[in-house]
Amino acid sequence: MRWDALLPRLRHELAYRHPPNAVVLHLGENDLVIRKSIILIKTAIADLESVHATHPNIPIFWSELLPRLHWRGNIKPTRLNYTVEKINRAVRSATTHMGGRVVKHPNIKVYMKELFRPNGVHLSDLGNERWLSDIRHGLIDWLEDGKGAFQM
Repeated sequence: MRWDALLPRLRHELAYRHPPNAVVLHLGENDLVIRKSIILIKTAIADLESVHATHPNIPIFWSELLPRLHWRGNIKPTRLNYTVEKINRAVRSATTHMGGRVVKHPNIKVYMKELFRPNGVHLSDLGNERWLSDIRHGLIDWLEDGKGAFQM
């Protein structure tokens, strides 16, 4: 999913479903080859602020963007991976400022080729396991902090 689809999708889901206990957002990588990083940063922060303003009781988890071995439509993966770090810093700061949580992925590095499928874009099964483990640990930490309580 690209950023332009986030707010319409959330509005639709929140209109027809019971409000979630938390929202974990992981998107933006597919936008990097078609948008300037500053535009993506501004859009991401504005959308996160909008979600927080309209649903202040739903915690927001920002799952940091991941590096890639290959970026479709781009011949300089090193430059885009640097851009990923820049975007993560900006969105991480905004997310924590509004009281949200950040899920980092310290064990997914571009030099760990076994974490990526042969196309260099998507995560392998092992990469997906690590990514999901990071998400799970982020949610568990939130629950253990006493700030999260799942409603049944």
